[in-house]
Amino acid sequence: MSTNTSLQAIIDAVKANDFVVIDDHSRDGGTSKVQGVGIHTRDDQVHVVALYKDYAYYSVNNIYLDSNGVPHLSKWSVGGAIEPCGDLDYGVEVYNNRKGVITMPKITDVVKAS
Repeated sequence: MSTNTSLQAIIDAVKANDFVVIDDHSRDGGTSKVQGVGIHTRDDQVHVVALYKDYAYYSVNNIYLDSNGVPHLSKWSVGGAIEPCGDLDYGVEVYNNRKGVITMPKITDVVKAS
């Protein structure tokens, strides 16, 4: 999680920006419209992560705020990948119920874009 930035402040910034984030994960550094955000917990690490439904597969990357309060999608994965199959809720459910993952990360408190 970004230093001195609350999880709720990140969620609020994403919502205020109409779920558009600067995409540090892409090569061009353009913007990306996320279809939701969630709280990702793995051991003692807690992050706000971007969620999509229209991708066949995507990495679970955290969202952080820059010094101006603008939300960015990090280039670093915090917990594997999701295969949503066109359904954001389904993708999160499958991710949360995976077997054989040592630390069993979870995504909760999903907030969806309209």
